[in-house]
Amino acid sequence: MKFWKGLNRFLDRFFKDVDPTSGDIRKNNIEMTKHLWFNSVLWSIFFFLDYFWIGKIGTEALAAVSIGGCAVMLFSTAQIGLSNATIAIIGRLVGEEKNEEANLWGREILIITFLVSLILATVGFIIAPDLLKLLGAEPKVLNLATGYLRIGLMAMMFLFPVYTIFGMLRGAREMRIPMLIMAGMIIIGMLFDPLLILGLGPFPRMGVYGAAIAMIIRGIFGAGIGLWILLKGKSAIEVDLAKNTTSYLPRLATFRKVISQAGINTLELFGLNTIGFIMMRIVALWGTPAIAAYGIGMNLLMIASIAGYDLAYTTSIMISNNLGAGKIQRARAICWDNAKLNLYIMVGFGILFACLANQIVGIFDRTPEVISSGISYLRWTIPGWLFLAPWTIFRRAFVGAQRPEIPLIISLFSSGAIQIPLAYYFSTIFGLGANGIWLAILIATISGGIIGAIWFQMGRWIPKG
Repeated sequence: MKFWKGLNRFLDRFFKDVDPTSGDIRKNNIEMTKHLWFNSVLWSIFFFLDYFWIGKIGTEALAAVSIGGCAVMLFSTAQIGLSNATIAIIGRLVGEEKNEEANLWGREILIITFLVSLILATVGFIIAPDLLKLLGAEPKVLNLATGYLRIGLMAMMFLFPVYTIFGMLRGAREMRIPMLIMAGMIIIGMLFDPLLILGLGPFPRMGVYGAAIAMIIRGIFGAGIGLWILLKGKSAIEVDLAKNTTSYLPRLATFRKVISQAGINTLELFGLNTIGFIMMRIVALWGTPAIAAYGIGMNLLMIASIAGYDLAYTTSIMISNNLGAGKIQRARAICWDNAKLNLYIMVGFGILFACLANQIVGIFDRTPEVISSGISYLRWTIPGWLFLAPWTIFRRAFVGAQRPEIPLIISLFSSGAIQIPLAYYFSTIFGLGANGIWLAILIATISGGIIGAIWFQMGRWIPKG
């Protein structure tokens, strides 16, 4: 009892829920994002350890998780799209003080989420081998990646609802509960990863499959706790299954709204992950060391970006709430403030990674070819983070404003029309090898950041009337 009282006092002191439509903007930004940053510290440790344990298995295992993880993300686009749409829809309703309507929409979106996760997991399990063959990896890497993907798709059936639940709660300004659930999921992953990957104690050595099974365990925990909280009415959003029992099917209006918001956002994310697939295929032309280096580089980018993703997440919540309350100028100021904060964060990580590139890459794989390629990846792409930092914020601001078509256009243009052709041209025709791919990533990142900032400043995302 004393432990729980002490925990509650700690949470009340350091993690406060705030009203994003009033008060000091910078203070509210920090206060809301602290919940996410707490999880991010744990996530950073988890990602580092995850690749560290897998690296103990070998270079092929690292490459398999890089490829399989790329495919898992391809199928996870619907999950992210639904979560983003949920924040925008629920946040706007809460800003308009339509709480009962927010509860109804939340229940219907959750039902849609369960259906989508089941369909995608089934389809993905069937097509996994053929899909991964498109990447052209070596047979041993391909077999490992196929098993990792199939198990990861099973995990998606639990992880899909988790992130939709988080979107519902955070859109309703409830930040603490998702923080605690996510912390529990991360800690479970940290515990089970080494046990299942390396086969410690009574557990068998499963390698990359063990990492995927740990993902399932995390998903079951998060979905179970999240649903219990919603059903018991222990949060700002309540899912009451006793109401409207004549039909649990979502209304046609809900389907239309979700399709118009989540569909476009999912299309953007699907396009980006498809582009990521194509990029992985181009990288694979230069062998397993290049694939491993690319995977390491992408994970380091994720670590550097995760605090900014949290700021972007907060931006989406605050934008939706303030637009619902009719506070347009406040919404604009919130976005620019968070863009500046993210720039400071990514510049700091960029300097650290560039200066210690050899040591950092070597933590994951000591193979000379991997270290050399990994160092080149970091030193070519890090300057682009100056433009990636604000674009990360603008992108989520557009989604929070229920204008997901804007980041769709910008992302597909910069990553598809610019990055892919240049990556192939520079690496093969121009003869730069893997360095040509890293240069193409830099150019595309700069282009997307500049276009996004101009579009946001033009104000085309602001609702009319």
